[in-house]
Formats: sequence, C-alpha cells, structure tokens
Amino acid sequence: MPPQAKPATVEYIHTWMHSIDYKNVRARSPTEKSISRGRETPCDVLTSFLLLDMCFSSLVSTIGQEYSNPERRPTKDLIPTLPVVAEEPPSQPAVSQEQSGFLGLPAELRVAIYEGALLTTLPTLALLQTSRQIAMEAKPTLYQRPLTFESQTQLYDWIERSRSSNLKRVRSLTLRLGDIDLSPLFDSRPQTRTSAWSLYQGEVEKLHRAFSELPNVSDLTITPPEAGHSQLLRSMYLSSMALVPRLYPELKHLTVDDTEAVLEKVPCLTQLSSVSFTVASKVEQSASKERHDSAANLQKKPSKHDTRASRKRRTSADGNPNKSAGRKRRARRRQKPST
Repeated sequence: MPPQAKPATVEYIHTWMHSIDYKNVRARSPTEKSISRGRETPCDVLTSFLLLDMCFSSLVSTIGQEYSNPERRPTKDLIPTLPVVAEEPPSQPAVSQEQSGFLGLPAELRVAIYEGALLTTLPTLALLQTSRQIAMEAKPTLYQRPLTFESQTQLYDWIERSRSSNLKRVRSLTLRLGDIDLSPLFDSRPQTRTSAWSLYQGEVEKLHRAFSELPNVSDLTITPPEAGHSQLLRSMYLSSMALVPRLYPELKHLTVDDTEAVLEKVPCLTQLSSVSFTVASKVEQSASKERHDSAANLQKKPSKHDTRASRKRRTSADGNPNKSAGRKRRARRRQKPST
C-alpha cells in the first residue's frame, strides 16, 4: 500500500497531482503483450483506486485545516452569500373608479338595476353607452322588453342576427302577418316552377321555425293580414294560429286582433289558458250601435226640470220663430175684441 500523504496546502496538492506520471504507476505484467493491447490487470485497477483515495483524503484534510484556522481563512468564501431582502407584502391591484362605484356592486344587484332601467315604458338606453362592460352586461336585458315586428320578414332577419342564448330571453312578442312574395310564380324556368299553395305552405314552415327559436315567449299578440286579400293568405294566417298551442302550451296570454270567429276555424286555441280578441263580431257591433243610438235619443228628450226660458231658446233655435208659443198667444190677444 502506498504511504499516507502528509497534509499540505491546496496549491501543493494541485502541483503534486499534476506531477504524477499515471502511465508509469500502472504495474507491469510479465508480458508486454497485455500492455500493448490496452488490457488492464486487477493490479492496475487496485492501484488506481488507492491513488484516488489518497488524493481525496489529502484534499479533505487540507481544506479542513485551512478553514479551522481563522488567520488562514480566505477572504472570499467558496459559496457567496446572497443579500437578505425583506419580504414586502403583496401589492394589491389598483381599483379603478368604475369598479369602486357601480361595477363594484354584486352582479345580482347590477342585473336588477338593468331591469329597472331598461324594462320600463321609457327605457334609459343611455346606460348602454357608459362603458363596454356595462353594455355587455345590460344587452341581454334588452331582449326581455316587448318586441314588435311589422312583418314576418323582419322577424326572420332579426332572428338570424341574434344569438340563440339571447333569443331564449324573449318574453313578449307582437307580430303583424303580411302577404308573401309571389314573384317566383312568374319565373319561366322549368326547374323553378312552383304554385301559390306551395309558397304559402313554405311560409307557414318558416313561421314554425321562427317560433321554435323563441321557446320562452309568455305573451303573444298576432295581427292578421288586412282584409280583402286572397283565400290562400287567410289559410296561411289560420295555419299559423294553429301552431301557437303546439309550440307554446304554457303560454300565459294570447291576443288576437280579430273576432271570436277564429275559434270556429282554429278550435285548438281553446287549449290555452287565456285568449282575448280585440275586434268585436258583427252581432256585437250592431248591438253596440243600437245602444249608442238609444242613448243619443234619450239625451235629446227634454226633462221635466227644464225652465220656460230654456224651452223658448230651443224653440227659437229651430229656425221657425212664428211657431213659438209666446208669439201665438200674443197674436190671439190682439184678435180678441175689447169690451
């Protein structure tokens, strides 16, 4: 075994390790053939481990002696120490003026404010121009307002531009039905020929799809087309009315700007909880006219409490002053002979 190395400085060990000839340290075997081929014997491996153990022991003992002596301790440590920085409390994000005010309120309270401002008869639409966040939060509330469409074409275009999530918020709808475009009947191309009945039937299917996009309607008002149009348009109107009980079985109220004769054509409307008609029938119109005429006649008859002066004013207002009672009496007095 090699002799134990004496403690030395780090510089000495470094110089000593570089001066060792590791090639000559290897033990020579009896035959040079094994060395020329580069094969190591067990003696060579053992010698290498002993050298590494000796170097490591010398290095550890030298470093321990240097650090144990305060006078020989180096000025610079091997591992530099990091400066101690005092931990600062986490900075809170700055709160804007809007978030500290209206936007700082709970979401449920803001929605209640939107409904109170936008669901009135005179909505405050200037609220939507306050900020982008308020406009995004208040926009769904606008779909809960009563909506009115002058034709089914306007309804189709509005549904295409709206999101399905917003369409589910619609509660009140007023629709005025109108005539359809019959220009395809005049197309001379054979592949596009159609009939008037198929066009009106296609319009009923469009109304069916439009009503299906509005599943939460609770108040519906339908105005029929103007009178005097074709019978096909009238059939389209009655077919559209038949869609209401099927698509809205839980409808709270249906208002039809027509007479109660619609119930004879569409009896399924009686399945709804509430149906009202704004146009009176001919029998009711004639009865109301008779009541109005009788009330006007009663107003023309003089009452018992009329005074003589008022009767004279009414008599003179007829335009025939010779027929007044007072003048007739005066004329008879003149004709009577004096005694």
